[in-house]
Amino acid sequence: MSSGSGADGALNPALAQRLVDQVAASVAHNVNLMDSEGVIIASLDRDRVGSTHWAAARAAAERVAVRVHPHEARDDVRAGVNAPLIVDGAVLGVVGVTGDPAEVDEVATLLLLALRLILDAESEQDARTARDAIARDLIAGLAAGSLGEGELAARSAAAGGMLAAPYRVVVAVDPRSLRDAASGPATAPAAAARLLRAARAVGVGLAVVDLDGLWLVVGGASEERVDAFRVRAREAEASILDSGLLPTAAALSDAVRRLRALLTAPALVPAGGAELAELEAEAVVASMPSAARRELIDRTLGRLTPRERETLRAVVAASGSVSRAAAQLGLHRNSVAARIERIEARAGWSITDTGAIPRIALALLADRAEARTSP
Repeated sequence: MSSGSGADGALNPALAQRLVDQVAASVAHNVNLMDSEGVIIASLDRDRVGSTHWAAARAAAERVAVRVHPHEARDDVRAGVNAPLIVDGAVLGVVGVTGDPAEVDEVATLLLLALRLILDAESEQDARTARDAIARDLIAGLAAGSLGEGELAARSAAAGGMLAAPYRVVVAVDPRSLRDAASGPATAPAAAARLLRAARAVGVGLAVVDLDGLWLVVGGASEERVDAFRVRAREAEASILDSGLLPTAAALSDAVRRLRALLTAPALVPAGGAELAELEAEAVVASMPSAARRELIDRTLGRLTPRERETLRAVVAASGSVSRAAAQLGLHRNSVAARIERIEARAGWSITDTGAIPRIALALLADRAEARTSP
């Protein structure tokens, strides 16, 4: 049944008036829309709303167009054509076009077609909205770890595409929304909507917009189609996060949980995208409460200047090698070694302590997530 009708098949008056306003803009005649009892529920002539139209009542009852010729017109019923609006076998109402039937017969037929197309589009939009809501709930359920294989298959089928192992989840986001997240992602929804159209054009898996990103969840052997979507997403200059193949629903849940965490800490998402396996540390930090991140920053980096933190990033990237860090910074090794000594003195720890490099790496990521320094 169309979105414009209720459980009893009645046409919604508010929608009816909107439909009349839409279609009547293109015709030079008065247009009425009556319910299945012949009561006018929408009209360009608002004074007629609420009155009963005997010709419309007859058209609805007999399911045929009823023409009122000029010599048959009365005060309450004007000359015109009244044609039943039939959708899915049910009479939703009657379309009336005022005028000599010889002149408006074809207009009434065209308006009927236009109204059916509008109602079909609204019905499809309602169905898609419902499927999208199920898909978003499915993603939330996966992130919560509450879906087993059977429920995943059932809920994904309800969302429009049943999933089966092996799974894969791809998230595409506009890198501008990652940069602008602190001040509010003004461009993300529009970009995600464009990516959604691209995903549906490729026709693979479940595609839905969530957290201002386009989520594509795939089951089975769909590598070729996923690659086709990745090409389209790159053409749209999107950043792509890809889980790779996942053997079980539990692995899919873990991947979705980490991806959702990353999208809540956009400073940790590389502008060019990445495989999820490359972002293990970033996902750990993104999953931490903000208060825990700030405590880690204060304990590890709190007394350090931005330049000293930059030096530590180079040392971490070089796996603790002072020589490689110096080369990355374009400095002499001795200069970097001297900086490190000053850093250790100010911070109260040694870079050679057991576990120091991983702890510093996490603190630097937390620093990025909290936007305390530039990455």
